[in-house]
Amino acid sequence: MKNSATSAPAWLFHRPPNPGGAILPALRANFPLLTDPRMLADLERLKVNSGGTLALVEMPKPAGDPYRPEDAAPLKLDCRQFKGRIARDWLICSFSYFKAGKQEELPDRDNVPPAKREEVPGAGIFAFPKGAKAGTCLHEILQKTGFWRDPRGHGDAGQ
Repeated sequence: MKNSATSAPAWLFHRPPNPGGAILPALRANFPLLTDPRMLADLERLKVNSGGTLALVEMPKPAGDPYRPEDAAPLKLDCRQFKGRIARDWLICSFSYFKAGKQEELPDRDNVPPAKREEVPGAGIFAFPKGAKAGTCLHEILQKTGFWRDPRGHGDAGQ
């Protein structure tokens, strides 16, 4: 496996005899020397040093013939083609979308331009800034302060 020489299991189970200060180079140098008998001896040493908390047992022999993937017929993989219809006659919009005068793009709406009106400076809550960012900010404030909650404290009143 890629990077197995410097993996945590390589350090825990097959630690180099004298790693010194440079652990990674010692692990890389030790890893190619790990034969099956040496790995088994490393694990046996861990078992002995564990004071009986570890056991070393052989894997059970598989019943029947071993699996050979090369004998299996290759699978033909295809992705399914979508043949359905997605309804496109609906739309989700924000208040800012309506405010921007995009109503003519919506289905079942009159193509009437927005009315012109004089801007009068607001006071109090009406002095709150305009725009999508300000609207999103106000929405977050109202949600976080529990404005939408049922006065009896039973969750969201609007849901």
